[in-house]
Amino acid sequence: MMRTKKIKRIVFIVISIIALSLSCKVFSPIEESPSPTATPRPSATETSLPDIILMDSIGDPFSPELGSSTYDVQNYLIQIRLNPEVIDHIEAVVEIEAFSLINSLSKMSLDFIGFDILDLTVDGIPANFERVGDKLVVDLPKPISKNQNFSVLISYDGEIVRRSSRYIPFEESIGMLFPDSKSLVVASEPDGARFWFPCNDHPRDKAIFRIEVTTPSKYLAASNGRLIETEEIANSQTRFVWEHPFPMATYLATIVVGEYERFEQMTENGILIRDYIFPEIQTSAFEAFSQTTEMLEWLESLLGPYPFDTYGHATVNIPGFSLETQSMVVMSNMMLEEDIVIHEMTHMWFGDWVSLDSWGEMWRNEGFASYFSWYWFYRDDLGAFNRDMASLTQDVLEVENLEALGNLSPANLFSYESYTKGGVLVHALRLEVGEEAFFEGLKLYFNRYGGMTASDEDFQMVMEEASNLNLDEFFEEWLHN
Repeated sequence: MMRTKKIKRIVFIVISIIALSLSCKVFSPIEESPSPTATPRPSATETSLPDIILMDSIGDPFSPELGSSTYDVQNYLIQIRLNPEVIDHIEAVVEIEAFSLINSLSKMSLDFIGFDILDLTVDGIPANFERVGDKLVVDLPKPISKNQNFSVLISYDGEIVRRSSRYIPFEESIGMLFPDSKSLVVASEPDGARFWFPCNDHPRDKAIFRIEVTTPSKYLAASNGRLIETEEIANSQTRFVWEHPFPMATYLATIVVGEYERFEQMTENGILIRDYIFPEIQTSAFEAFSQTTEMLEWLESLLGPYPFDTYGHATVNIPGFSLETQSMVVMSNMMLEEDIVIHEMTHMWFGDWVSLDSWGEMWRNEGFASYFSWYWFYRDDLGAFNRDMASLTQDVLEVENLEALGNLSPANLFSYESYTKGGVLVHALRLEVGEEAFFEGLKLYFNRYGGMTASDEDFQMVMEEASNLNLDEFFEEWLHN
């Protein structure tokens, strides 16, 4: 472990994280799929996106095209057939259990791009639908009363649409990726879930997931949570059933398929750690993941209990790629580094357990993950950390033309501002409120908003409560100036 020349270590990590933000945060898709016409299947039409659909968004001003505020999803059951050798092709059935948030819900607007819809029912009754821009709008057979439960079952297949996300314009596409003919990975942050399954694609609507993957038997398939069943079926296929009984945002759902070896261990606190590693990089992966238990214990001492019952890593054949998905980090074979491991682990708290109420508040996800990845290397020498952070802070303040953290442009969401300036803000807050109040505030934040989303205003209120300080001026200066 490197503990010397620590300012150089921080600079190195900053460079690594900037590279991560520019090359690893995923890639996106779109095209309109043909509408089904055969009876008795539901009918569908294609229209342009009207203003009313944007009005029916979940209400995030930074991402007005995403989500719906008229219903709340409780559960997703995703049954999907995948073969890495059949690139970009999906066959799936998705069941969505939800309840209405309004009186007399007559239409359900889902985020969903591409594919041929083969069948669609609501509570077992065939339902009509139309493709409206990037939305799948379902005509409910009868109006749903407020708080009434209902279930939508959608069967679909076809080719994945490939297009870039406006939040990650430097990447070709996001969602389900096929890096070669023998593996695949789902990486959806921030708006890529809609490119592989119909959903309410915004963190404000978290749900419980069960993901069942059928793939040729020479592959292993991993997802979020625990593997509860493995079944050999006909034609040399295997079905892997994964359940994750914790609220999860759609962008955090993942699947990896490849010729993996699986390794398991149990921590003293009962956390199941499962790693999916390609055999040819086993030595470097073991070295990179060797401190997983120590890192988890260290973060728990600072932030409170690890929020889930499983954790792990899956290696992927995508250069310069690393992404936190809930309870599972997917990492490029070429990014198996200690600083990246601790960065992504921190996201289990910042981003996964407490998610952003608006995508425009990305500094809280990436700033805290960057900060604790720096702090990890100084954990035994706070004085040296403070000195080197003072130097880094000065460097950041001297950079010209940075966007305000509270007013980032969509194309700059994963940027130097979010990662490095965000991390510097975190350190400034620690100095502002004091050591005890800082960590008390973070633990209070996770206790209060765990399993939900929180806004910048929510975070400020918690830190004010912990410190008994008015932080209006502090956050105004750091977020808006």
